[in-house]
Amino acid sequence: MIKTVIFDLDGTLYNLEGGKFKGSNLQKSILERAVLFLEEKLLFDGNKARDALKIILDKYGEDISLGMESEYGISRKEYFDYVWNIDPEKIVFKSKELVSLINRMSVIYDLILVSDAPKIWIKNVINYLEISDFFKGVENGEDDFRKSNGNIFPKIIKKYSLEPNNTVFVGDQEEEDVVIPTKYGFKTIKVGSSDAANSSIKNIYEIEDAVRSICMKKNYKRKLQIGVMGSAADLKYSSEISNLAEEVGELIAKSDNITVYGAEKDYDSLSTAAAKGAKRFDGLTVGVTYGKGKDIFDKENTDVCVVTGLERGGGREFVLVNSCDVIIAISGGSGTLTELAIAYQSDIPMIVINGTGGWSDKLSDTYFDARERRKVIGVDTPEQAVSLAIKLAKERLLSLDKLNRLEGEIK
Repeated sequence: MIKTVIFDLDGTLYNLEGGKFKGSNLQKSILERAVLFLEEKLLFDGNKARDALKIILDKYGEDISLGMESEYGISRKEYFDYVWNIDPEKIVFKSKELVSLINRMSVIYDLILVSDAPKIWIKNVINYLEISDFFKGVENGEDDFRKSNGNIFPKIIKKYSLEPNNTVFVGDQEEEDVVIPTKYGFKTIKVGSSDAANSSIKNIYEIEDAVRSICMKKNYKRKLQIGVMGSAADLKYSSEISNLAEEVGELIAKSDNITVYGAEKDYDSLSTAAAKGAKRFDGLTVGVTYGKGKDIFDKENTDVCVVTGLERGGGREFVLVNSCDVIIAISGGSGTLTELAIAYQSDIPMIVINGTGGWSDKLSDTYFDARERRKVIGVDTPEQAVSLAIKLAKERLLSLDKLNRLEGEIK
């Protein structure tokens, strides 16, 4: 479960020209202000200030503050507060969409901002972008704890009591935003292409789906319980429809998930056919039956028999449906209708296979009532049904996980 998302600033929450600091308008502004700083602080004329800055750049690279301190005894904080005190308006693109995005994420996750930039620049930018209130903490690079040398990561782990495996770091630089945080156990998302990150996004507005994807990969190791509902044999379905039900079971087994079905005691059904298909590929099957005994119709294809002690036509169906993460219906009579109605009331995803007859065809792509809580989704093939079932089940589990976290925070 992802609990914390850490954002880099420059190049991540807003774009830098060319995708990097070097050559950007931000760097040009810093160099211009560094010259002005030398003119005012040391009373250099323009040419002498530019020459002094060139010497510092040649000797110290981008770490100008260290050069100022070493060469002229100027405190780094004084340098930062003057040179980096830049109005972001001409450098940073402001977007209401970003405010909404960060606001939404702050409801679900703890957000932290970590940048090697000085405090004054970070403050100016996040105030300008109107996102400062959404961060639990903000870390800068003034005190020599930085992403670039890696020592910021153990610091923030301790300061914020982070669990790295439940934390995502988001940035635009391969080394300091992906490679180094990965060494400390963080999940990573790169703005831009990356082979090392857990996920890559084109821009920050894709972040929600990327974090959700990491959550799914991490959290849902439990096999999905996919219910298959359908007509009983007394509705006289065709062999083609029975074969289709078997194929659904086969595909569930191949996806390494569980086939859950209503185990009858007196006759065959499309649900039993799905269990038969699942067992053909060594899938796990769970039959939910009515009454008190385990004397079900198809014992050979049922790994687990759940005896509800309840009547068929209501109580058993309630237990059956609520044991599923998603249900797939094939054709179906009154029993299948009951199961779909229970799923609708319980907000469990419902998929029907078109062209199989019964309630599946009647309810395809419709809502049960005017409240339109969840649509019954129609698909055309077993492949589409199982693929969509897995997707919808994971999305629902993730949604429930978020809701549980929110309820915990409210309490």
